[in-house]
Amino acid sequence: KKYAAMKLVMTDGQLVKRREDKGLDTVRRDWSRIAKQTGNQVLTEILSGKPPEQVASAIYDHLKYVKNRLDSGDVPLTEFEIVKELAKNPEGYANGIAQPHVQVALRRKQQGHRDGVLQGQAVPYIICRSTAGRSTSQADRAFHPDEVRNSPDELKVDTEFYLEFQVRKLTK
Repeated sequence: KKYAAMKLVMTDGQLVKRREDKGLDTVRRDWSRIAKQTGNQVLTEILSGKPPEQVASAIYDHLKYVKNRLDSGDVPLTEFEIVKELAKNPEGYANGIAQPHVQVALRRKQQGHRDGVLQGQAVPYIICRSTAGRSTSQADRAFHPDEVRNSPDELKVDTEFYLEFQVRKLTK
């Protein structure tokens, strides 16, 4: 049920190529925008019809471009946001301590926020680098975008996480 393909469709009496993606991770909310954009670019190259050597070269160049953007800090915070919906109220998760969106929701609820704290609500978060004395688990390094924006000196985006666990996994 997961595929990407080029299909021919008749539009105004003309055959037109159109890409069709079904069930791929690039359409899910729990992947960052930078990972989805990179995955879509890789798919575009693969389905381009170009010779394999050109496809591989274009993919390599794009991945290098993405890494350079990440390294230079030229990526807006919105591209790092991962969004996950709460299937239940955050206190109802037996293993919530290991789930980033649950930890962010619990912290927001404690701070008096009303969005992203109840069952059915979406919780955006960004994975930041581990700071001194903090755990290295993803859940402990997950912060709401507002927290990251309001603490730029303390909370730094973990670009290595995004390269390894978002971009790389989506482009495999």
